[in-house]
Amino acid sequence: MTALRLSAFAAIGLLAALQWASLLTDPPTLRLLGIVAVATLLGWALGRIGSGSDPESRSRPSTRWPRALATVALVAIATTGALLLLGVPLATLSPSGWDRLAAGVDDGLAGLGGSFDYPFGGTGEWARLLLVATIVPLTIAAAILTFRPGRDPARVPIAGLIVLVAAFAIPAVARPTAAPLLWGGALLVPIVVWLWGGRVRTAAALALVGGFGVAAVPVASGLAAGSSAVDYESWALPGVERGITFDWEPSYGPIDWPRTGRVLFRVHAERPSFWRVDVLDEFYADGWRRSGAGGEAAPAEPGPTVGPVSDPDRTVSAWFSIRDLVSPLLISPGTPLAFDGVDGSDRDRDGTTHVDEQPLRAGESYSVTAWAPDPQPSVLRAASRRYRRPLRSYTRLALAEDASLESIAAPAHLDLPLFGHQRGVERARRRLAETAYGRVARLAEQLTADASDGYGAALAISNHLRRSYDYDERPPSRRLPLRAFLLRDEIGYCQQFSGAMALMLRMVGVPARVATGFAPGTPLANGRGYEVTDLDAHSWVEVYFNGIGWLPFDPTPPTAVAPDDVRGAAAFGVAGDRGGGERGSKASSEQADAAPVQRPDGGVDPPVPPLGVLAALAAVVVGVPPLRSLRHRRLAPAEAAEREAEELRRVLRATGWAREGSATLLIAEDRLRRARHREAASYVRRFRDRLYGAEPGARPTLAERRSARRDLAAGNGFRDRLRLLAAMPPGAPLRGKRRS
Repeated sequence: MTALRLSAFAAIGLLAALQWASLLTDPPTLRLLGIVAVATLLGWALGRIGSGSDPESRSRPSTRWPRALATVALVAIATTGALLLLGVPLATLSPSGWDRLAAGVDDGLAGLGGSFDYPFGGTGEWARLLLVATIVPLTIAAAILTFRPGRDPARVPIAGLIVLVAAFAIPAVARPTAAPLLWGGALLVPIVVWLWGGRVRTAAALALVGGFGVAAVPVASGLAAGSSAVDYESWALPGVERGITFDWEPSYGPIDWPRTGRVLFRVHAERPSFWRVDVLDEFYADGWRRSGAGGEAAPAEPGPTVGPVSDPDRTVSAWFSIRDLVSPLLISPGTPLAFDGVDGSDRDRDGTTHVDEQPLRAGESYSVTAWAPDPQPSVLRAASRRYRRPLRSYTRLALAEDASLESIAAPAHLDLPLFGHQRGVERARRRLAETAYGRVARLAEQLTADASDGYGAALAISNHLRRSYDYDERPPSRRLPLRAFLLRDEIGYCQQFSGAMALMLRMVGVPARVATGFAPGTPLANGRGYEVTDLDAHSWVEVYFNGIGWLPFDPTPPTAVAPDDVRGAAAFGVAGDRGGGERGSKASSEQADAAPVQRPDGGVDPPVPPLGVLAALAAVVVGVPPLRSLRHRRLAPAEAAEREAEELRRVLRATGWAREGSATLLIAEDRLRRARHREAASYVRRFRDRLYGAEPGARPTLAERRSARRDLAAGNGFRDRLRLLAAMPPGAPLRGKRRS
């Protein structure tokens, strides 16, 4: 019988492994089959430990403890082997590698959030691994429940069968097969072998198996028709919402989009940085936008074909793991040079990189090498005393003549002289004075009057904005928002601060543009990276330096974005301030000046498919009681009667009908009859006659037991009904503890 059950175990496990493999593209089928083989070997070994043990020896401490220790050792070895076969790195299974294991599991869970189709084709290895990892605990648990030492080999291990069938059913429900009848028939054969081996003893057993087979036909036909009962396309893990998409065009109005601290991505990098996504290179009438040309390449700006790319002092590498973000643009710690892990991308001249096909989604990951130098202030001053003519596109402005809608629709185009060039300066001043931004231009000239280089001009404007304006996420809406911010309202968030600084820099001839993306985020506990949330969305200024490229400046006050942990003095426009403190999680959570408008793809997905929940509950309610009833019928009559009598005593004591003890069945019967619980009283009388009558009669049937339970529950509240159901469960009495 044990050999037949072991064969049935291997057969059901094989079917389950094939079902799990169907959830993935390029599935590790051999690895999954290997996991089933490990669980089968575990069952064989556990069966060998308990073989030859009679009931008395199984209860002796001298034999029980060695069997328990051997069981624990075998289970530990089998579990480790199964995880290694699955693909879990060996180093992560030791205590020293648990941090890596937790980070991998976290990334994998993120990759399984949101919307995806089966077979899952995500590139995240941890996401693919976790999607099929459930087969390990299910098969190992089934082996333990079925073949554990000390159990009676004559009894059918129903619990082990249920767990193993669940290992088959979970992937089968998630991705309905095209041939459900064949799969169902293949599964039914080893179940019959498991339950009865070569002997089917009762008509009830045949009826149960036949009933399940008949009931499966219409369900399988419906699945084969192409209308899945489970909406697996919109499936998500519990509590995981769909990804957030950002619109990086500024609105300059009050922040009214939701921000909940959802983790968008994790990045592993040598140093913190602004994580750049998009560039706004054109000022048109009332604000910054991305030009149709995607910017222009600056002289000697590093890129895939221009500029040095191997300088370790000027390049950085980072690895991004996407979680709750949907983005058609790649994220980079600077001007991107090369990507790895992305199927196809298209890089604009300003470094903005588009994904060729599907946008980035949860579970995907990639690495990037970027141009991100960190020069000393003296180098920056020398590199910005005089700019060359090809940079004139980055001092070009389209300014409204006034605040009318007509003027905003048709602004005046100005090409302003580059810093370090005197020719055309007076004419530029007159033209600026004629626009609605005349006073803004005068403010820019006043702030940079003492600056002898572009770096000094950037410092002067950045420091003025930080010290003289207040951070506020609800500035009033204006037709010319940056002019109103500088001259009237004096409050705003990162969109106002970065937009105003870039505007004033262009007015004095310094090449500047607005960059959008994310602030550094919160350092991970293991110190190996940063976690970026929707609270970290941000915008800043990029200033060009000859021979170096674009460098970030952040004019937003430090009450909104803590400055001390991003690259050097250039990043914040504070001369010589290279930071030294470490920012805590509170400072990170205060980075609420999210530049883009968040546009969630949808609401919260249901934790699990609703029909899947109903199907699981139906399987438990309908399937478990008949199986327990069959198992109870196969017990020896004396043992079955003993269990039923012991259950009756517990129920009578728990419900208060026999407070004096188990010898008062007559009193309990009388109380029940006077309370008009006739079915329950009749059930007690049948037991009393059997136990204490002169001529013991047949024990009560399970149908009479069911009627007694319903009678006892009548008139009780919901809590009492649940308590009674737990004490007297459907199908058969609980096993209970053996009396010595």
